[in-house]
Amino acid sequence: MHQGLESCSLTATCCADIAKALVKSQSLVFLNLSSNNLLDDGMMMLCEALGHPECYLQRLVLQNCGFTEVSCEDLSLVLLRNKRLTHLCLADNSVGDSGVKFLSTALAYSECTLQSLVLRRCHFTTISIEYLSTSLLCNESLIHLDLGSNSLHDDGLNFVCNVLQKPTCNLQELELMGCVLSTECCPDLVSAILNSPNLLSLDLGYNDLQDEGVKILCEALRDPNCNIQRLGLEYCSLTSVCCQDLSSALVSNQKLIKINLTQNTLGREGIRTLCEVLTCPECKLQVLGNFPVVRDLGDHSFIGRSQNQLDSGSWEY
Repeated sequence: MHQGLESCSLTATCCADIAKALVKSQSLVFLNLSSNNLLDDGMMMLCEALGHPECYLQRLVLQNCGFTEVSCEDLSLVLLRNKRLTHLCLADNSVGDSGVKFLSTALAYSECTLQSLVLRRCHFTTISIEYLSTSLLCNESLIHLDLGSNSLHDDGLNFVCNVLQKPTCNLQELELMGCVLSTECCPDLVSAILNSPNLLSLDLGYNDLQDEGVKILCEALRDPNCNIQRLGLEYCSLTSVCCQDLSSALVSNQKLIKINLTQNTLGREGIRTLCEVLTCPECKLQVLGNFPVVRDLGDHSFIGRSQNQLDSGSWEY
């Protein structure tokens, strides 16, 4: 059973009843409490239930619930006790570096079976990446990690890239949207992509990679050791200059099936360059933005429609 209670004006006082339901219901496997003012007091009650052996919840969404790093200590205990919880979203809460440290400690233990962790806009810095990187070396279950909209900077990403290259890291999906990255981080990303056989999805949107950064990334995309299937490059300050490199990568890469280039100034010529490569049988791309690839480009109006879609940013990744 899935239960959605997002934006229901719930407060900490409601959490006692929710906690009882979590323990008594064997059918409740998904719970969304997003955008409710639960605060740390409410989280404490929820965590008591989540750590109970009779809790069967598998997926929990706690986006924008008003809690802080104080709750992360309780959550870290939940991650060690609850073997059923596989997906946890903590986005838009003031977790901070202290909170991430608590969570990272739990992730490092083999008892933690979490598969997906969303920490988008959780107000942490490069300091937290050191904690997370250490735990990722020990964790065998986590395959999806969202660090988006946190100030990682290029130095912080360097820690992540080093971990991705280790054989003990099993991450398959990494989201780094809006992490204050620049062209300088792209060589590290190339090394990570080529030495991480498990990494299938990488979202780098809303970072100032520019044409030069994408040119560097295309070196990895053309390499047969690259296993990336989905790549997000929306709002990365790209122009038509990078489209030839991208086209070359799309021909060489037999695994990339989805790429998002929305909110970039590619221009008509850039779009034409990309569309021309779609006619090549070597190109396996299925989705450009969220628009299915059209193989028959005899209809030249497709280029115009593509330009309009990219300019409007209506394709979501």
